[in-house]
Amino acid sequence: MVRIKLKISLMIFGILLLSLYFCINPLYIDFQGRVLIKSNELNKKYIKLSDILPIGKGQLSAYLILDSEERNKIPNNIAHCKILYTDDTTIVKKLLNLRFLNTQGDMCTDNSRLVICENSNKIFTTYIILEDKIMGLQSNVTGWIEPTDKESFCDIFKNFRRYNYPLLIK
Repeated sequence: MVRIKLKISLMIFGILLLSLYFCINPLYIDFQGRVLIKSNELNKKYIKLSDILPIGKGQLSAYLILDSEERNKIPNNIAHCKILYTDDTTIVKKLLNLRFLNTQGDMCTDNSRLVICENSNKIFTTYIILEDKIMGLQSNVTGWIEPTDKESFCDIFKNFRRYNYPLLIK
């Protein structure tokens, strides 16, 4: 009887320990779906994400999933967590209306991602580099695009909060 109680106690302790680990380092699972874009807007020198994405009037949210190496390189005024998010539509709209220089090139692929959702449905995902000297987005849709106002780009992510759940599926 004591052995059974000990085994159950150890299992409960293990589950709690595992839950704590995933709350600190949430797991991100990406179900990559097709993203509909307005491709005629991609040929311009300057683009806005709001011009190429089919955004309706729904609730917007954004998730910043940072690679462990990238967390050490981001500016200090941004929280150093694995996953940051915002469900404030005005903040996401600032990001979507930010002007980017379309370099029509590619940057080496980074492991950090930015995921933009509308009504909890993913509408856009891109790789992101968010360092003091180099900032931009890299995706197979846009290629490498750099924000024209790096300070405003960085300020947007100051408003993101820590994601406190063990799993993020988008």
